[in-house]
Amino acid sequence: MGLFLLILAFLAIFELSFKEKVYPGVKVAGILVGGKTINEIEDYFEVQNAAFANLAFTFTFEKKIATISGEKLKVGYDSKLLGDQAFLIGRSGNAASALYQKFGKTNLASSYRFDSEALEDFLENFAQQIDIPAQEALFQFSGGRVTAFRPSAPGQALDRGRGKNDFAKLLSPPTSGAIVLEVVSVEARVKTEDVNNLGIKELLGEGKSFFRGSIPARVHNISLASSRLNGILITPGEVFSFNQALGEVSANTGYKQAYIIKEKKTILDDGDATVYAPRVDLKIKNDTPAHILIQARVDTKNAVLIFELYGTSDKRKATVGKPRVWDQVPPPPDLYQDDPNLPKGQNRQIDFAAWGAKTAFDYKVTRPARNASHSEAGGGEEVLQDRTFMSNFQPWQAIYLRGTRE
Repeated sequence: MGLFLLILAFLAIFELSFKEKVYPGVKVAGILVGGKTINEIEDYFEVQNAAFANLAFTFTFEKKIATISGEKLKVGYDSKLLGDQAFLIGRSGNAASALYQKFGKTNLASSYRFDSEALEDFLENFAQQIDIPAQEALFQFSGGRVTAFRPSAPGQALDRGRGKNDFAKLLSPPTSGAIVLEVVSVEARVKTEDVNNLGIKELLGEGKSFFRGSIPARVHNISLASSRLNGILITPGEVFSFNQALGEVSANTGYKQAYIIKEKKTILDDGDATVYAPRVDLKIKNDTPAHILIQARVDTKNAVLIFELYGTSDKRKATVGKPRVWDQVPPPPDLYQDDPNLPKGQNRQIDFAAWGAKTAFDYKVTRPARNASHSEAGGGEEVLQDRTFMSNFQPWQAIYLRGTRE
């Protein structure tokens, strides 16, 4: 009976001694914290957190980079959690387990924290350089042609949740490091096929032509001509005529005089050097299952003319072989033409020397075979075109206008 009372007295004194302190055998991250109060443990780890202030975390997406310090994200030990956990050892669970913990040894693993809101703000700011809103479709039809068109296009958004999770992986323990961010696709709410019933729903093909160095008058003519082709619809089975769609090319229809080649001379005249109506015409037959929409636009900043064809793809694929060049001929000597509009002694180059040559390239168009009779043996493809284009380029001399005006 006396021993029992002695044990009870010991336990009472023990509990009173550790009423607001962690029990003696408790460690946190290998550091003995027994006998300390919660506040003392918190203060200790807050001091240790100073070592994490200079950590640097680099977030990258493609060629974009942003860095933030451990100090701004308040990276470090979760001192409050560690203090609370240490204090609860021996004070929770069943009586037998609690008694063992009071006098046994327990080593708590480190817990780390960061300012979640600060990281979210940082990622949100960085996302301004990354996020691309989805493009909603637009289709307006008037007077037999499409007057306004914008295809739908998916956007992208920074995967903020994944970025946050990947950052957290650098905190066990906290070390400087790099996080490669990813994006998720953002679909348009209004798709191209939703705004028309003509089968115009996807890009079939695109072509670009550069005109850097062209005089302002030619840039004007290119812009004017492209505007007259923009928005044209080619119905299924219809043969599109470039010359017919373009119409008359003259001063009467808004074109400015530009340099053309006439009778082997480069002169200012109405028209364009690459329009040969009515002798030569570009014709395109729409043999696809839906309408084809022509979109033409001019990027004057980058000096490029862009044509896009939209419709319904039948999965055809065009391949162009490697060009072959032979029988190259050097350009003739430079040619000087007297020009009374330029002051005497001033020359202006209006054309550049080019070698002549014979050239050829192979062109093939295929699509998945619709039935066995159209497919090549074992190929599963229907050949729509398979031909070789040949051109004979004449050598061309550099041409200068030579001023004669006194």
